[in-house]
Amino acid sequence: MQRRGLLPVFNQLTKTISEIATERSSMTPGSLAASPGMDEGDMASIQLQRSCTKSSPCLAADHPTDCGETVKGYFGWFDNVLRFPGSSAASSVEEPPPSSASAQQASDQSYLKMFESLYFNPSFLKSVGVSEPIAAAAPAPTHAQTDKDLKDAPPIGFSFSPAGLLIPYHLGAAFHLRKMGVITNATPISGASAGSLTACAVGMGLAADNAVRAVQRLAADCREKGTRSRLHDCLMKELDELLPPDAHEQLNGRAAPVTVAYTEVFPYPAGRLVSQFDSRDDLIEVLCASCCVPFYFSAWPLVQCRGKVAADGFFASELGAFGCPVVAARRTVRISPFPASVVGLKAMGPNDVITPDLNPQFPLSMPKLIQMSLLPADEDEFELLYQLGQQDAAEWIRQEEKVGWVEGVNNDGEGQRER
Repeated sequence: MQRRGLLPVFNQLTKTISEIATERSSMTPGSLAASPGMDEGDMASIQLQRSCTKSSPCLAADHPTDCGETVKGYFGWFDNVLRFPGSSAASSVEEPPPSSASAQQASDQSYLKMFESLYFNPSFLKSVGVSEPIAAAAPAPTHAQTDKDLKDAPPIGFSFSPAGLLIPYHLGAAFHLRKMGVITNATPISGASAGSLTACAVGMGLAADNAVRAVQRLAADCREKGTRSRLHDCLMKELDELLPPDAHEQLNGRAAPVTVAYTEVFPYPAGRLVSQFDSRDDLIEVLCASCCVPFYFSAWPLVQCRGKVAADGFFASELGAFGCPVVAARRTVRISPFPASVVGLKAMGPNDVITPDLNPQFPLSMPKLIQMSLLPADEDEFELLYQLGQQDAAEWIRQEEKVGWVEGVNNDGEGQRER
């Protein structure tokens, strides 16, 4: 099921990423070995799967099983993009940085065009998602499970979508829900990509000011030096400064799980859900995998996570979830800075989404949101996004109050204690 669900995604990536391949063809040859966390063993593993044979079937949709040609599907992605034209062997030379700030800005803009045509293309969105993500640890139930299976689960949980640099919206919504006592230690939460960062921040009880300042520093760095291919290092720096030494223990010991989604790519794409972390470093590694937007997060499309190559958590969820991972609760509320009506985010039930659809006067257009998801907002826009997240969460609470609070939700305003 996972293979059938995600192969169209990577085949589509192969087609739409040709612009980047052309751009890179004039650069110094590089290799997967230079990708964050990867080594020659990873490259060798990929090389074993480059040819279409009866023993190693081609995964391209338009190829016969025994075509005998180099894979044209998502494994061909590595031939066409990672192994630059004319490169006959792996090299440890890393891709040189843009020579100027203007070159970096041009690179950011070129990726923005590709990103919009891919992630927000209706035909592409229809192909995204697996029907049943595989849990790497402490599995959360899928939506296909029956009410009987969930009878002992918490009444409500929250799932944060991928958001890129629109994360201030997520933080505004999440910390308002926590302040109002809607999210407590007994509330399951999950997230993918930027949503995973939000879920962990609110789940471990980080002070809102500390989380916001960390994202502000990251945004300022990206505004000054560019974003594309730099996010990995910028995020690693902020996570290292922000997360306490026992961050993984705080999440592991929480009354309800915090689940992070990422996509394991080989031997075939599969969603992974993680809610138990071996160490602080393991937590950071999983978060970086969840945030790995191909060719934007770093100079390479993949990172290493738990000994495997991995990509963005956007690809790890079922169709209609827009990257929102499942949570172990009887009711799931999905949160996204993109209008659900535009990106096809489906509600599980009445009032089960928190998005700009809740605000008829939402001031940001969809093109502007897409731009801000990749190009960091200025200080005023950052504050606006945070306030919009707060406002939409507050409106969701008001709508809940009209019909009476769902069982288990506490509206005494005490919230979860911050650390």
